[in-house]
Parts: sequence; C-alpha cells; structure tokens
Amino acid sequence: MSASLRAERRSAGDTAKLLDPTAPLWSALSTSTIPLAPAPVALVAAVSPYVAASTGHGRVPGIELRAVHDGVSLLLRLGWPDTTRDDSIADLDRFADAAAVIFPLAPGADPFHMGSPGKPVNAWLWRADAKAPFDVIAEGYATSQRRPAGSSGLEARAAHDGRGWSLVFRRPLTAPGVGFISLAGGASTGIGFAVWDGSARDRSAAKAVSAGLRPLVLAG
Repeated sequence: MSASLRAERRSAGDTAKLLDPTAPLWSALSTSTIPLAPAPVALVAAVSPYVAASTGHGRVPGIELRAVHDGVSLLLRLGWPDTTRDDSIADLDRFADAAAVIFPLAPGADPFHMGSPGKPVNAWLWRADAKAPFDVIAEGYATSQRRPAGSSGLEARAAHDGRGWSLVFRRPLTAPGVGFISLAGGASTGIGFAVWDGSARDRSAAKAVSAGLRPLVLAG
C-alpha cells in the first residue's frame, strides 16, 4: 500500500455541517491528492468484450480527498476536475458522471477486479443521475450487488461549479448485516477510488482508478 491517508476527528457539531460539499469548514481540513489512471479494461474481456475494446476512458487525472469522522460517522469529500456536468441519460450513447470509494472486506481483496470469490469488496457508489447513492458488495467483475443507501445509512451530496465536482459521502462507522465495511476511531482500513466521466463515455469497467489500495487511518 502507498502512504497513509488520515481522517481527522471533529465534533458532531462540525460534522453535521460537512455533508454539504461546499461548507467552508472543509477548507480547514488537510487535503490528500490521489492520482488516477485509466483502468485496464482488457481485464474484463471475458465479461464484456465491447467494454474491453474501448479506448479514451479514464481521463480524470486525480482527486483531492479530505476525510473526517466524529466517532459515529465517517465523511469523505472527493473533488475532481470535470467541466461537463453529465447528470442525465437521454439516449443509449449517453453516460453519467459517477464516483466510488472501495473498501476490502478480506485480506488480498483487489479493487481493480472488484474483489474475487471469497475476497469481496464494499463500495460506496454515487451517480450524478441518481437520487441516492448505492452501497455495493462484489466478488469480481459482473458480480456487483447494489443495495439501497438505507441498508447501511449511506448518504451522499454533490455540487458542480462549472470546473468540477465536489462530492461528500457519509456513513455510520458500523452498519448492521453482512458485506459492509466496519470502522472505528483509532483503526485503519484500505481504500481505493474510481471516477467515471460521462462525456468520455466512461461506464462499467471503463473508468479512472487509483493504483491499488491506500491505508486510511481514522484518528483516535
């Protein structure tokens, strides 16, 4: 894994304001730059030969990450450049902007492949054309199960300012049931990132991704 990312600890009064991605308090938190690169779509040839042959995807160069928790919930703010706001799908050749954070649920779980049998990943997925985010569990390409946000208490809010997106995910540190990442102050987990640019025809495995997992440490 690469250098650690850190979720600062703040009071519940502060974090209540931070679901708004434009809240001024975000500027007081430290920022980490996460480089992104085009996903290796050749890996999905057995699942989707059409996507595996696509080119020109994964143009988003990176994201700016800020992270905070209050001992009850974790908030992640992602910001990335994208001058086109793709928040609706009017035809079959149109695609929406989207972003996800990915957590391993077992040692060795690979975010590039969306996990593998017996080594699942849990992803928080936001799409600009959807009313609510999805909580996803997967054990490899074409195995993703999208669960309603309410199943884990996941929330998301996004804003586009003409230059790019700012997106905040918020979820309780723990969630009932199977297949949800469990977190705690003072603990750490791996985390990966993915961004889809609708104007670049990004969809499915055609996206920009971080290189493997980074450690995310929650301040005690």
